[in-house]
Amino acid sequence: MLTDKKLITLIIFILIFCFRFYGQEQNFTLKTVIIDPGHGGIDPGANIGILYEKDIVLQVALKAGQLIKRNFPDVKVVFTRDKDVFVPLSERADIANKEKADLFISIHVNYCSTERVRGAETYILGQHRSEENLEVAKMENSVILLEEDYTTRYEGFDPTSAESYIMFEMLQNQFLEQSRLFAEKLQTSFTDKAKRHDRGVRQAGFLVLRRTSMPGVLVELGFLSNQEELKYLKSFKGQNDLAHSIYEAFAEYKLRFDEKNLAVYTNGDGKELKTPFFNPDSQTNLNMIKGTFYGIQIFASKQEFGFNDVRFKSIKPVCYLKENDIYKYIIHVEQEKDSTLKSLPNAKQLFGDCFPIKIQNGVKVKFE
Repeated sequence: MLTDKKLITLIIFILIFCFRFYGQEQNFTLKTVIIDPGHGGIDPGANIGILYEKDIVLQVALKAGQLIKRNFPDVKVVFTRDKDVFVPLSERADIANKEKADLFISIHVNYCSTERVRGAETYILGQHRSEENLEVAKMENSVILLEEDYTTRYEGFDPTSAESYIMFEMLQNQFLEQSRLFAEKLQTSFTDKAKRHDRGVRQAGFLVLRRTSMPGVLVELGFLSNQEELKYLKSFKGQNDLAHSIYEAFAEYKLRFDEKNLAVYTNGDGKELKTPFFNPDSQTNLNMIKGTFYGIQIFASKQEFGFNDVRFKSIKPVCYLKENDIYKYIIHVEQEKDSTLKSLPNAKQLFGDCFPIKIQNGVKVKFE
């Protein structure tokens, strides 16, 4: 049981936490993201034999971070760890707060005594709504027991006691809706892109989320205890799919909130248009763009070519669509068909086989 003294300490901490960030201006320009591979070093996380959670999540985190760096060069990507080392939960949060990050993504893998349980789920900070959610939070929070001074550092919080989680019922998270929005995009991406079973967006009391002052989520990629998912999680394809899912959810979230993505440019008629292309110095993934656009497809390939590839030396900016594992590279993307068609003769001088296309809500449709 919590003593009166401990309960008072918890309430005081909650008030301090809330007032610390009360009145902060909500910043919807996403400039810095923290990627937090769970566990590490002396803390292996869940494991099956010599297969450890800490190794799987590190690989997925690094891949996702590199995708963000490559496609959003204006975004600062910070890892709480980029190798097999132990980082206390409080230090992970401190890194995020010190960087004044705009989004925190903590990546984990789950385990269940029932082998048939499977799927990806994403947690946001809040009071657990089920015993299952509480057990997941207890498992992830128990890492603090490896820290010598955890009773002082975490204000008497006991990760094994259900009563300690009373604080999460009282804590109001000002970033709840932004966190929920990103969590929903993650779950959609896991389902659509990685073909994972959708276990939904959930709430629970995770210490690492409680101590961060920004929107944040804790992702459980799947279950090591499920034999099918075990094979997937340890495979290159599985880790690659999951990393791409995290990246694509991030891209959609950024495009949704970053007002700088609305760049004004002038077409051939001198008319100003607004387009959600985030950066003329990087490739835009048109799968992530809502609305109707026209462009000129210059070639398609199973191989992915970077922005600085020699093929694009004289024709930037370049966009792409990915369909059935084929990258289709597109230039002169406009909101008006006539503007694209005016650029077609010049494009044919460089790429004789190029042709105009129409893109609607991230999908190539019949040109008309």
